[in-house]
Amino acid sequence: SHPTLKDLSLALNYAGSDTIDAVSKLLLTQTQSSSKFGQLERLDLGQQTPGHLRNMNLVYDALQHNNTLKSLCLRENYLLRSQIPQLIDALKVNNVLEELNLEDCDIRKEGLEAVVNNISHYNALRILRLRKNVTSIRDNVNLASSLPHILEANHVMQVLDLDEQWIPDLEQRRKVEKFLHLNKAGRRFLKSTSSDGLPLGMWPLLLERVDRQLFSQREEFGQEREDETSDSRSDSTSTESLAKGGMCASSTLFFLLHGPALCQR
Repeated sequence: SHPTLKDLSLALNYAGSDTIDAVSKLLLTQTQSSSKFGQLERLDLGQQTPGHLRNMNLVYDALQHNNTLKSLCLRENYLLRSQIPQLIDALKVNNVLEELNLEDCDIRKEGLEAVVNNISHYNALRILRLRKNVTSIRDNVNLASSLPHILEANHVMQVLDLDEQWIPDLEQRRKVEKFLHLNKAGRRFLKSTSSDGLPLGMWPLLLERVDRQLFSQREEFGQEREDETSDSRSDSTSTESLAKGGMCASSTLFFLLHGPALCQR
């Protein structure tokens, strides 16, 4: 038992069947209520030699019952196509895992489509990294066109790390980013509010939050031009910087209305 173990990194190793079996058992113990068991939150199995993780079905099965693991890294490993459905089933059931790194895992078109098409069913996953897998634009046309609709039904995911060529159309990329931004603001709040809308008593707090957000944006991007001393030039710089940050009063207000971020500070 490991009552204080929260972070376990086995990256750059030679993890064999025995190692994976031991890790899966460690994950299964987290379902016990007894304090003698550990509280593993982060697990890194990335970059194994020779790059082929065996018996990963045991880990996926354990994830269906685990209630502590928040981050799992499998990057730069070869994942068997036959085990992708098991991973997806685990993500549908698990209510704790927030970050999954599948970069450079040789996931082909069918596996990639399966992982992405089920995003709306993932309960807790906020960060999903899928770079350096399928690289053909032609193979991902259907995926790119459907991704905005898939994310529209997901109120949790905040970061979807994809190769840019997977979504070649700028308009589609903007739609994807819009739903990810809405989730960062906490879109579930809007879903849970009454049909009457935001209570009047919340508007002063909301507008104060907007003003603070805009000020921080101006301050952040304005630092890039500290050498500019002219007042008129500074005003121009602030405006340009704010535009570069993709944030204006209307968009800030829009995002905050879609989540509890207005109540956080």
